[in-house]
Amino acid sequence: MSYLYVESSALVRALTEGDGALAMRIVAARRAVTSALTRLEVARALARKAEDRSFSRDLLEAAQGRLALFAEAAGRIPVSEEILAEAASRFPVEPVRTVDAIHLASCILLQRRAGKTVVATVDNRVRANALALGMAVLPE
Repeated sequence: MSYLYVESSALVRALTEGDGALAMRIVAARRAVTSALTRLEVARALARKAEDRSFSRDLLEAAQGRLALFAEAAGRIPVSEEILAEAASRFPVEPVRTVDAIHLASCILLQRRAGKTVVATVDNRVRANALALGMAVLPE
């Protein structure tokens, strides 16, 4: 059985852009895992949307509620010394931003420890690296 690593960009899209198919895949995943950093990243993205008024108050509150539910249900990988060391290494497709390197390092660690890992991301650099590292990627 595979794990679904949910990277922040995919969660933001699922919560804010009405990508129902992606949202359903994330919600339906029995083994969803993410970085401890993800909740903060997504909360900040929601705050930015509220500030630039691209999101109504009702939509913002609904997205925040779904984020809280996801955060409760998903497994979390801490940003440990092991993750930081892996994030400092070279990736197949460079350059990689620091936060993305933490996500990729989390995926690598998850795959090493738990086996097959599918990565939910809409970030092109994370996608390219996940594929180069032998992981499946959603959306396809």
